[in-house]
Amino acid sequence: MDNPIFFHIFNDDKNKLETQRIIKLSIFIVFSIFFILLIDLSYKVLIRKNIEFIPGNYMPSFSLSLSLILGTMAYISSLIYYSSTKKDDFFIISLIYMNLSVELLITKGHNLIIFDKFIFIHAIFRIILLFYVAFNKKGISPLITKHKIITSIVVFLFSVITPMINYRIFSNNLFAKDIYFYATLMTMIIILYIIACIFLSKKSLDDCELIYSFIIASILLIALRGLYWICEVLLPNITLLKTNNVVLLLTILSFLLAISGVFNEITAKNKRSSLLQNELQVFYHLVEFNTSSSIILYDNKKKVIYTNKTIRERYCKSTKLKDQLKEVEKLFVDSIFIDDSEKNATKALFNKGNWEGKLILKNGKIVSAYIQILNVENKNYFAVNLKDITEEYTLTKNIKRNEQLLSCINNNVQDLIISVDNNGLITYVNDSVLKTLNYTYEEIIGMPIINLLGKNDEILNQLKLEDEEDSIKCKLVGKHSFVYVESIIRTLNDNNEIPYGKVIVAKNLTSKKRLENLAIKFKEAKAYEQIRNEFFANISHELRTPLNIIYSTIQLLNSKHETDPMDFNNFYDKYKQGLKINCYRMLRLINNLIDVSKIEVGFLKADFTNRDIVFLVENIVSLVIPHSENKDINIIFDTNVEENIIKCDPVKIERLILNLLSNAIKFTQNHGEIFVDLNISKDWVKISIKDNGIGIPKEMQASIFDRFVQADKSLKRRNEGSGIGLSIVKSIAELHDGKIELISDGIKGSEFIVWLPNVKLNYTEESNNLVDYITDDKNIELELSDIYEVH
Repeated sequence: MDNPIFFHIFNDDKNKLETQRIIKLSIFIVFSIFFILLIDLSYKVLIRKNIEFIPGNYMPSFSLSLSLILGTMAYISSLIYYSSTKKDDFFIISLIYMNLSVELLITKGHNLIIFDKFIFIHAIFRIILLFYVAFNKKGISPLITKHKIITSIVVFLFSVITPMINYRIFSNNLFAKDIYFYATLMTMIIILYIIACIFLSKKSLDDCELIYSFIIASILLIALRGLYWICEVLLPNITLLKTNNVVLLLTILSFLLAISGVFNEITAKNKRSSLLQNELQVFYHLVEFNTSSSIILYDNKKKVIYTNKTIRERYCKSTKLKDQLKEVEKLFVDSIFIDDSEKNATKALFNKGNWEGKLILKNGKIVSAYIQILNVENKNYFAVNLKDITEEYTLTKNIKRNEQLLSCINNNVQDLIISVDNNGLITYVNDSVLKTLNYTYEEIIGMPIINLLGKNDEILNQLKLEDEEDSIKCKLVGKHSFVYVESIIRTLNDNNEIPYGKVIVAKNLTSKKRLENLAIKFKEAKAYEQIRNEFFANISHELRTPLNIIYSTIQLLNSKHETDPMDFNNFYDKYKQGLKINCYRMLRLINNLIDVSKIEVGFLKADFTNRDIVFLVENIVSLVIPHSENKDINIIFDTNVEENIIKCDPVKIERLILNLLSNAIKFTQNHGEIFVDLNISKDWVKISIKDNGIGIPKEMQASIFDRFVQADKSLKRRNEGSGIGLSIVKSIAELHDGKIELISDGIKGSEFIVWLPNVKLNYTEESNNLVDYITDDKNIELELSDIYEVH
């Protein structure tokens, strides 16, 4: 069998929903019956039919007396319910039933035919009270709350006096004759009753109070009486006695509903009180016999009014309850606040409604205290939950002292100390870690250790394994930089020898690493200097060779001019081409040196325009073909599109293509082939220059685009060159946001692939796109000057 105590505790929301469903059903039934009667009676009134009411065999005097008694009971029932629940709305409702009872009393006292003249002022007064109840959310006015008796007397006198005023107003011949005005006024009052009841229905649902449904039904019956009075006015064939009997019956039913509602609510309240009493007993036992907590209740004057059994047995020597309360009061009131002041605790208690902290009791015990304010009938009480933490506090204090000592040691050593848990999350670091890696304590605690180690697999593997090496050299990644460290890793075990993490102790090797880096840079600088020396030696050779040829040719011409002036022109025609070529070689070398200097200081700029890259490359290739015929080399050009406009510097693209073609011709043997392939895709322009020459050694391919690098550095090499041409080609490609790559098996043939972005400049004038760049023959001869044998 289920225990009913816990049903109410844990099913409060379910009970509320069930009550709301009952209220909705009740309100629906009440309004449905009322509107059915209203529509039926209105229909009969409108078509002027005879209406048969309950026969008038009930004595009006007896019925009036019964109505008066029930009205008084309804008034008293409302007051009783108000007194037991302190709900102000029911004091207002009691005034409504007082008004109805006084109205009945006056009718009986003056021996009038029941409601000979309907008391409109009373009806309006009751409607005002109903609307006040329906919209009242903050309680009734303090003026009424403090003077309820005076308010009741005023309402009683109002109810006695107003019928006389009402009688004089509506006894006037003008109103007495105008029955339609009389009926209209009563109809408006009925409508107001209905509206008030609708709003009262909403309040019933919001407050989840079933008693409002009974009050609504009672009020609607009062409103229904008005319709019968309209029948009396508009239908003279209905006997007055029968009408009065129906009106009296509705009044009696109205009072009975109000009394029944109060009786039903009081019965339900008693049942709830019984359940709450059982619940209270349960909670009392939970508090009184709670062995883990000591509970105290005291008032505003710090007088202890309750303690549970645990605190009485633990701290009290007396056996009498009264003496025990005094002992606890002395023990608790003079307690000392830890980590806070009594003033701050009191302030927090009244601001937040609770306070939590630690206290030292008078007997020296240390307790954790949770204090909460309880407001009962506008009086503040304070509930205190105490838990003895003397041992824990002392132990924690010692641990903190040891931690401070350890922290002082750790933070004053130069080594980096990091501890991580089994999940690889950082749990502790010393100050050296924070200073070295530029992190704050909050940022680094909880961070995965992998964030500091980067991709160091060796140390990550050691963190996972139980076997540990002596030391590991690795790199720790800081917020803005990294440091090199030499670290050792040890496992941390608990009291049961179960691993719960690792500790990393690392020595900063930055200074040592800096020296090593300087040594490496020194070696690199020395190697670079050697390359530069070789380059300048090569340059000397490159400059001296054409100069010697030019000088020798000039000497030969001078000699010929002196010995045979007449044959000088023929002799000059024979050697002028050699002079021209060697001058071009010198000019090309100087241009390359100038460009290298510009590249080093960042002065090499591009003059971008929109050009047809297909036409540009094809035109250059066509102009180079005659020069390749000297070695019987066949140059083949192919493209996948006939036209494609891109953003480029045509002068520099020309130089790039000529340099690559010059190298291809230079290093391709006679009767060889060179393939120039242009492939256009959506995003890139791919220019491929492939030869079947001698190839580039594998060991040279990684540095072939560096400055001063040549595949053949000997001064006896077969082909001329300074070793800076490909470096310039790479810079030109990068200047266009492109790149260059080399494909070669190192034995035979090389393929250079240049990638240029397939993009255009946004011009405001389209005419810029229509001008094609025409390659100058002199540029061809200049760039190809080193393909000819030196003579």
